[in-house]
Amino acid sequence: MNRLIKKLLIIAMCGIFVLAQFAPSQTATAINTSAATNAANPQVPPPPPPNICSIIPCQVPIPTVQHTPAQVRPFFDWFSWESFIALNWPALVTGGTVQRGQADNTKTVGDLSVPRVWESWKAEWELFRPASASNPNVPGTPSPWASFNLDPNVLPCANANISFLQSGGKLLVMSTKMDSVLNQVNEALAGPLIDQNCSYARYEIRVNQSEYNFIINPPPPNPPGKPFYIAANQPGTTSPNYPINFTSSTTTTSFPLPSCQPSQNPCTYGAIEIKAAWREMKPGDDLSRYYTVNALLVENTNISVNCRQAKMGLVGLHIGHKVSAFREWVWSTFEQVDNVPPDGYRPLVGPPAPACSGTKSPFSFNNGFAYPPTVDGHSPEPSPVTPPLSQNPSPPVQVSRTTPIVYQNQASPTTADINTQFQKALSGTVWQYYQLVVTQWPRSSGNFVPYPAGIGNYPTTCDLPIPTDVTYSGIPPGEPIMPVANTTMESYYQTTSLGIASCMHCHYLASGQDFSFMLKLEAFTPASQVAKLRATRRLRSDPVGRLRALLQQNRSTHNVKYKRVLQQLQRTQKK
Repeated sequence: MNRLIKKLLIIAMCGIFVLAQFAPSQTATAINTSAATNAANPQVPPPPPPNICSIIPCQVPIPTVQHTPAQVRPFFDWFSWESFIALNWPALVTGGTVQRGQADNTKTVGDLSVPRVWESWKAEWELFRPASASNPNVPGTPSPWASFNLDPNVLPCANANISFLQSGGKLLVMSTKMDSVLNQVNEALAGPLIDQNCSYARYEIRVNQSEYNFIINPPPPNPPGKPFYIAANQPGTTSPNYPINFTSSTTTTSFPLPSCQPSQNPCTYGAIEIKAAWREMKPGDDLSRYYTVNALLVENTNISVNCRQAKMGLVGLHIGHKVSAFREWVWSTFEQVDNVPPDGYRPLVGPPAPACSGTKSPFSFNNGFAYPPTVDGHSPEPSPVTPPLSQNPSPPVQVSRTTPIVYQNQASPTTADINTQFQKALSGTVWQYYQLVVTQWPRSSGNFVPYPAGIGNYPTTCDLPIPTDVTYSGIPPGEPIMPVANTTMESYYQTTSLGIASCMHCHYLASGQDFSFMLKLEAFTPASQVAKLRATRRLRSDPVGRLRALLQQNRSTHNVKYKRVLQQLQRTQKK
C-alpha cells in the first residue's frame, strides 16, 4: 500500500510540473523574436496530450520557458485540434429545436445524430437580411441569437421554412468561399471549385454569439444604434472607432485544463468565425470517411423555386478565433484526408478515365494521375459563375498541395505528428479522417496598423504572422517563406507569387472590419448605392478592388504558365 501511495504521489507531482509549464499571460507579448530566443532550446516541454472535450479552448498553452516561434508551433496545433473537436461536438437539441451554441455533453463527439455546435451558430445569410419589398432601402433586422425567425420572413428556398432551420436544417448559399448566390451587390471574385464527381463545392460562413451580437449592437466606443450589418454604419478610416475591434476571448484558468468539466468552463468567448467547404456525395463515395449532412442547395435567386436536396460531405474547415493575446486572431485550417494526394504520392500510371464518367477517383479533387497537370497547385480556374448554377459542371479541377503539411524546418513534434496523435484519440469516429493543414498566428504584439495605413509595411504592421508568405527585415534564418492554404478554399492561391498567400495576409485587407471579409463584403448597401459601390470595388485603392486585381492577375499568369506546360507535354509525347 505504501508503495502504491508513493507511485501516486510521483505521478501527481509530474502532472503539476507539466501544468506549470503552461501559464501564458493574456496580455503578454505573444512570442519573443529576439536573437537570444532563436537559439535551440531543448527545455521546451512537449505539447499537452489530446483531450476529447466539448470546451472550446480560449487560450494557447504557450510554455513559460524560453522558446522560438518554431518551437511553440506544436502548442498552436494542439489549440487548433482541441478547437476542432469542441466545435464538432453534437449540439444540444431540446424539443426538436437546436439550442444555438450549446453542446450536448450527454453525447460523444462520434455521435452524428444531431448537428455540430458550430452548425448551430448563425449563418451569414441569417445576419445579412434582404430588404423588404415595401422598404428597399432598409435591410431586414437579424433576429436575437437564440431565435430562428427571419425579417423579412423569407427563406431562399420555397421548400424550406422556419421549422426546417429549428431542427438543424442546412442551407448552402455560397458558390465560392467569397461569393453568395443570394448577394446581388458583389460581383463574383473567384472561380468555383469542381470536384471529381463534376459537382460544385459549396461553402458557408457562421459566427458565434459574441461576434453576432457585436455586429448587431456594437458596444462603445462605437456609436449606439448603428449596427455593423449596414455598410454605412461601419467606421471609415478616419473615424475614431476605426478599425472595428471585436471582443477577444479570455479565461480565468490557464490551459490545458486539468480535466474536462463543461459545467465549469472558464472561458468568456470573443469572436469566432467558421468557414466550411462541402462536396456533394454521389453513389460509390465512402460515406464512412466523411461527416455528412442532408442540405438544401441554393442555386437560384428566385425564392419561389424549390432548392435541390443533396447529401454533402465536409471537406474543409477554417477556424478564426480572436484570442486575447493575439490581436490578429489565431487561424486554423482543416481538411478531409482524401481531398488531394498526400505528400510524397506517386501518380497512377496510364491515362485517366474520362472526366465525369462514373469512375471513382481515390481523391475528391484529384484523379490520382499526372494528367491533367497542375501548375501552382491546380489546373485552370473556371470562370466565376452567376446563378442559376449548373448541376453538372465540368471539367473537374485537378488540385494538388504545393506546400507539404510538414513544411521546411518544422520542430518536433511536427504537424503530421500532432495529426497522428489526435486521429488515434478519435479512432472509431468519422473525425479520424480529418487533418490539420496549418495553424497561423501573429508572433509579436503591439505593432498592428490596419489597412490601408499599414499595407506598405506588412507584415510588420500585422505583428509578423508565422508562417509568413512574404519576407521581411529580420526574418529568422531558415524560416520558410510559404503559402498558407487549404486546397478546398485557396485552391487557386497556393503560391507566394500572387503576393497574398495566407489567411492573415488576405484577411489583413479587411482589417478595418477586424479581419472579417464577411463583414466587409456582405454588409447591406441600398439598391441606389450599388452601382457606386461596384465602381469603388474595382479600384486598387479599395481592399476588395486590390484583391480582385490580384486574383485576376493570378488567373492570367496561371493560364500562360499552364499553356506552356501543356505544350511541353505535347512535345514530349511526340518524341
